[in-house]
Amino acid sequence: MRDILVSTGDPDADAYLRIVRTILPMQRSLDDALAAIKAGRPEQSIPYGEPFPSYEDAAWVAICAEKDIEETWDKAHSHYTIATSKNPKAATLADDEAVAMFEEYNAR
Repeated sequence: MRDILVSTGDPDADAYLRIVRTILPMQRSLDDALAAIKAGRPEQSIPYGEPFPSYEDAAWVAICAEKDIEETWDKAHSHYTIATSKNPKAATLADDEAVAMFEEYNAR
């Protein structure tokens, strides 16, 4: 088990990290929705939303999650860009943590 970065000390790098952490549940829902659709079950209920997900049809989740993920990445990237210009070391720490979270998710 790896250590989890809680804070970099830079507000924008920390905001980037917090925002990126919200993408993982959306990605899980999207992956589950696409698997359900591929299996011929577009009406299968998939949990979507944090912290209290509602259950939506896989087809709906597949449409909405992609858009939501893209918008959230855009928001995260703006904080990362600011952090990189102010405190490159903190930005790198936050980005390394984000990469590790997604690698851990993809390994499952």
